[in-house]
Amino acid sequence: MPARPVSTGRHPDPKTRPKKTKGNRNLDRLKATTLENKFFDNIAELFNTQQFPEADTLDEYLDKVIPIIKENSDDLREEGVYTNKPWVEVRDDENFHELVFHFFFPQPQEEEDREYLKTVDGEVEQGKWRYVGNKLFIGDEDYDKTKVYELAFMDSEFMILKLLANPKKFALEDTPKYFVLSIEKLGRKLEWLDLVKHLFEKYQSNNLTYYLIAIFIALIALMLLS
Repeated sequence: MPARPVSTGRHPDPKTRPKKTKGNRNLDRLKATTLENKFFDNIAELFNTQQFPEADTLDEYLDKVIPIIKENSDDLREEGVYTNKPWVEVRDDENFHELVFHFFFPQPQEEEDREYLKTVDGEVEQGKWRYVGNKLFIGDEDYDKTKVYELAFMDSEFMILKLLANPKKFALEDTPKYFVLSIEKLGRKLEWLDLVKHLFEKYQSNNLTYYLIAIFIALIALMLLS
């Protein structure tokens, strides 16, 4: 009996290859259309950036803004971000008219405490600060009047600390939740609400850049798939 030819999985004659039916062509068009629609939906979603929230107080604004930008925050362990620079204190109190600076100096050799200076309209108060377990202790020379903060957000322009306290304290005793500092060129020029808007909008702008890069990559991928 003659040996049967071994199949190579190919059609030896192009004329014998199965032709795409009208139904197959329609299915291919449907798949391509679905892929394009999904792609453009993703683009629309990328540009659906969040709007600046509405609130009444500085604390309330930060409660809404910080969760949106939190992933861009530096860490308190990065002392180079916040030491050896003048920070201007920011409040939303209508009776707060003083120009208050805060200075955090690096750790001296073989000492746990760091020097801290606060100036109120040119009058200097000397104190100490310490970083312990992601907490910041800020007080006077003897730590008699000391407050403990957690980091809420920090970058090269803002240092926002949150008082380490029972959340009920903020509502019941009308205690400010956040200790807000900004760099001098912003803090001396902008009001507190404009500062919060600046903080919010600069990261929305950064996100838009990432979105455009993502769109460019997606376009290339779509061209390769089509």
